[in-house]
Amino acid sequence: MSVGGCGQPSVLEETLLTRLQKPGWTYGGFHGDDKDDFINSFTQGSLQERMDAVERLHNRLPAWGSEHTRERHTDWVFAVFDGAKIVLERELARDPDAVYQQATHADLKVRRAVLEVLGATASKGDERAISCCHAHLWEFPHEGFKSLAQLTHPGDPRTIEAAGCVLDTYTTWSDWRLDLDGSFGKLGRRLPEIAQKDDENLVRTVCKRLEHREKDAREAAAAALKIIASKDAELVVQEICARLSHKRAEVREVALRALGQMALPNNLQAVDGARRLLEDKSRKLVRPTAESTLALLEGRNRRRR
Repeated sequence: MSVGGCGQPSVLEETLLTRLQKPGWTYGGFHGDDKDDFINSFTQGSLQERMDAVERLHNRLPAWGSEHTRERHTDWVFAVFDGAKIVLERELARDPDAVYQQATHADLKVRRAVLEVLGATASKGDERAISCCHAHLWEFPHEGFKSLAQLTHPGDPRTIEAAGCVLDTYTTWSDWRLDLDGSFGKLGRRLPEIAQKDDENLVRTVCKRLEHREKDAREAAAAALKIIASKDAELVVQEICARLSHKRAEVREVALRALGQMALPNNLQAVDGARRLLEDKSRKLVRPTAESTLALLEGRNRRRR
């Protein structure tokens, strides 16, 4: 290795050093033994050997321990992950077969790094990269969706499936509202890119999540409909109304609220569906929502000028 020696650092070493000594990090970066171990691990040996070092580096506790040790170790973990991606990105151009082999690495952090590198680096429509990301979708739904959105063309069923997998991850105290923000949310800003408005497959995929066992997933699905479907679109109204007869009250309740936000006033199918639930057996959950939704659909709750 040239770092610390007489020779000039290689381009890879320079890139790794820049990442390791990123300004603004805890203690202004990492130096000494930490730096040497980091650079040596990512520049020496085969790609397999360098990726095998990721777990050891992750578990290494950087020097200068203090009350800020936890923050320092978090910075170190992020640096190691980025170091692995830097190496993988360079190798993808030189020896793609070696990179794809790392998609089955024993360390999940390496497998995740491969997905992120493929999404950011592989060409649009690259079937090998798409298949690799899709194969790991259930293991890394968020990373898989992001990479597939970058690699596939609009309407690709694999990316639409990935969007559904992301919705499935939302449980209690999740950040689904941030994720669905249309400006910077990692899901919300990509949904319009993966399919045309009112795409049948995407609408059905999202509406299916209205039946999810997790409340946050149901809420996220209802919010996603506003992004992917037009107001009063026939398909979305039909799909929502189909959930009004679901056996679980929480599904009927979220379907009513989704109906109120997606159907225009006086939509007969929507009005009839909401009216039927005025006598629902769930007095506390469904009936009040049916009343408010029906008032909205009949235009009775509009503000008077």
